[in-house]
Amino acid sequence: MKKEILIVIDSLDRYRFFKRFVNPLKISGYRTHFITSLPSIHFRAKNEGVSTTLCKKSSPHDEFDIQRSLEYLSGETTEELARKTYHSFYRATEQILAKSTTSQCFIWNGSRTQSLAVSDACKQKGIPCLFFELSNLPNKIFIDPWGVSSASRIYHDKTILAEFDYPEEKYDSWKSSYLKTKKKEKTPRQAQKSKSLRLEYVLDLFLQLIFSTQKTTSYKLSLKRLAQRLLPKPKLPAPFADIINLDYLFFPMQVNNDSQLILHSDINNAQALKIAYQEALSRNLALVVKAHPADTSQTSNKLLSEIVDNKRVFRSEKNTLHLIEYAREIIVINSSVGLEGNIIGTPPIKHLGRSAYSKLTESELKKFIMNYLVDLDYFDNDDISHKALEKILTRKKLWTQ
Repeated sequence: MKKEILIVIDSLDRYRFFKRFVNPLKISGYRTHFITSLPSIHFRAKNEGVSTTLCKKSSPHDEFDIQRSLEYLSGETTEELARKTYHSFYRATEQILAKSTTSQCFIWNGSRTQSLAVSDACKQKGIPCLFFELSNLPNKIFIDPWGVSSASRIYHDKTILAEFDYPEEKYDSWKSSYLKTKKKEKTPRQAQKSKSLRLEYVLDLFLQLIFSTQKTTSYKLSLKRLAQRLLPKPKLPAPFADIINLDYLFFPMQVNNDSQLILHSDINNAQALKIAYQEALSRNLALVVKAHPADTSQTSNKLLSEIVDNKRVFRSEKNTLHLIEYAREIIVINSSVGLEGNIIGTPPIKHLGRSAYSKLTESELKKFIMNYLVDLDYFDNDDISHKALEKILTRKKLWTQ
């Protein structure tokens, strides 16, 4: 009997990404099984011949630690609904594991309630999980057996990088190509997706009313967020253009409801802005702030409107490499700007959050980029390569090593 890979699907984007694994896994002798609560995903998978479990409505799970749930902490769902979601996915995972030969589980990020339930059920049965996340470097994905950011194995044990090696000239070539491409980038690809109005999102809200499937966010809060995305943004101060002739500290804001901010940092955007402002004042520097291009929240826009005065605090929309190049100092929470700054090597960077790369030395950072990250483009449509799949499947050895 073929071994099975269980994969959590929480959105159409995730389905598109993990669907690219199905054929390569089949060639390598594995079956694929998706678990979801979205009817649209279930019908797509069924039509394309992928085995799928559609999670049913459930009663609340009273023992679930609600403070682990990203949706609850970010205000996307209620406590009761989060507990129901957890129970539904935990019970469904137990049933899958009881009748299959599941050998691994693939999970995106791991901080959403459904992902927590699946990973907890797998852990209970000794099934290793791999957690996937954007690395924010082109054609590279972060994959770790414990979690992402401060939950990851690499964050707690960077000595595992010692087993990796790479030709120095290979890194130099990658760095040169990366910086050249980054300087031309106008809008990150993930930001382009986040600003679009997704028809399937509305469709699933409707289908979950008809089918007895487990909702993961409340209708009231979902419709409220949908309405907010359709409303015009508050008018922001004009971006400042003359960065070159300004002595400044650079602070990039993060997506307001991102797990990097809520679960992997004790500092939010508002608090970080205050820290950056005081640091800039103490060093007699201006403060240049850039909003995250993927952030659609009204909260972030309000923060910018309140702090930007175009005297000591300025807003910029310039390319982040340009802003890094001319900054005297950078303060980040868990922004990928910190990673970009570490790659460039200057100016000094202060990390307020707990990112996977924040504690790496220059040598460790090179190994992290060239060996720990997996060469895989999240936004591609083709099946993943055999080389990438082989690297992913062997990553589970770090689960207990």
